[in-house]
Amino acid sequence: MIDPDGHAPKWLQWALSGAAVVGGVILCATGIGGVAGGALIAAGAGSLIGGHMNEANGGSFTAGYFGGAVTGAFCAIGAGYAAPAFLAASEALTSVAAITNLALGVGCSFVGGMAGNYIGTSITNLIDGNNIELTAVLQDSVLLGTLNLISGLGGSVAEAFLNPVKYGMSVSTVLGKSVGVISVLTTETIYDTVSSLVAWLLSIF
Repeated sequence: MIDPDGHAPKWLQWALSGAAVVGGVILCATGIGGVAGGALIAAGAGSLIGGHMNEANGGSFTAGYFGGAVTGAFCAIGAGYAAPAFLAASEALTSVAAITNLALGVGCSFVGGMAGNYIGTSITNLIDGNNIELTAVLQDSVLLGTLNLISGLGGSVAEAFLNPVKYGMSVSTVLGKSVGVISVLTTETIYDTVSSLVAWLLSIF
């Protein structure tokens, strides 16, 4: 079950990611746990994205796998709690309520993305045995926290989808939640791609 480097084989990691995604879909479909379901799906997909990105940058798949899982989960949790706040801000009857809910949405999205990247990157570096450059990690974390606002806004659209009586949008629970999850994964993929491109350009010049 363990390779010569002490890491779990890729097939097992893919299986665990697949199980997380399936479990997340079930939670979303049954309505038991929307935020938890989204976090599982994002963690499952994020783990594979992180694994391949880290491997492409010269690190190990396993290190990126675990770091990506944590980053994806935190981003999804932040966006999951931000979504209803953004939606409430758009429906607020007073400026105070609108500003309060908007600030809550921004805060949840930003903290989720920033904390996810900081912890996930630290885990990746720890497993790979690399030194953690605190300033660089914090800068990257602020960037992903900012980008995660897109995820929170995407989640608010999903919340609207899930209330067909009020908003006139009739879609399945899975499809509605998928909008929020897709926005999280898109955000993480964009961030990872941009980070890899910047690192490649810096290595050239």
